[in-house]
Amino acid sequence: MSRKQMGKERVTPYGTLKSVINDEYYQSGQLKSAMVEEESVLETPYGRLIPNYRCSDLRKKYREAVTFFQDGRLESIYLETPQPIQTSVGCMDAELATFYPDGAVKRLFPLYGQIGGYWTEENEYTLAKKVKLQLLNQVFDVAPLCITFFPSGQVRSLTIWQQETIAVDTRYGQVKTKTGFELFESGTLKSIEPVFGTSLMTEYGRLYPYDSDNYRLHAEGNSLSFAENGKLLSAKTIQSKIKIEKDGKERFIQAPTVEDPLTGARRLSSLRLIFEDGSVKIEDVSGLDEQFENAMISII
Repeated sequence: MSRKQMGKERVTPYGTLKSVINDEYYQSGQLKSAMVEEESVLETPYGRLIPNYRCSDLRKKYREAVTFFQDGRLESIYLETPQPIQTSVGCMDAELATFYPDGAVKRLFPLYGQIGGYWTEENEYTLAKKVKLQLLNQVFDVAPLCITFFPSGQVRSLTIWQQETIAVDTRYGQVKTKTGFELFESGTLKSIEPVFGTSLMTEYGRLYPYDSDNYRLHAEGNSLSFAENGKLLSAKTIQSKIKIEKDGKERFIQAPTVEDPLTGARRLSSLRLIFEDGSVKIEDVSGLDEQFENAMISII
């Protein structure tokens, strides 16, 4: 159930929201979300936070300034200006912060401007600030686009601006990415989106991982994935050819050529390789979906 009540005040467990507009409520009557048109200060476990109240600002998104869970706990806050939020990897400025029901930080966006014809991604990126993050036994000097966390507080994923590039070390070689990476809760690498030209030496041969169909906006569920012990689990490739030898016969599989839906031009579409205990499963957009067991598999 929702209703609009212009210019009203709403009392929350964190303080009073002033000049409330576009407020929505749960069926219980508990405030679900609201925008505000006047400076309001909320006292939270992360300090005094000020929700966005200048909705007419060219850069600002027209969206709720605060949302709440059904029990009244803070679910998200879109801040007037980036404010420091304490995390397991240090104090980080955030313009949008979301939380788990118990109050733990779920997701931080250092910047959260409206990208469009009047405010471009390049404009937004000029405001981005680099931070030093210690993850994967490395130190990354990078401007985050978004950082997500497990309920425990450990980092779950780091998404970066496409203008940035970071390099991550793996047992197979270094992987550079312009997207970011995903972690297990233990802190080890779970997945990463490699840039074109990445080269890894695997037990099957040299692999050139790259997803030509990558249109990702975040760094979770990436095409190059690993087990918690660091072993390669899956990859996409357009450069590598797979050689299958079984029963005295050889077979070669490579990335298919498809028509680009946007340009109509012919291009390569990635093969997806899934490695499991001596076998490999190969998938592609043409419908190929085969499992090869007890075969000699090599990447050439």
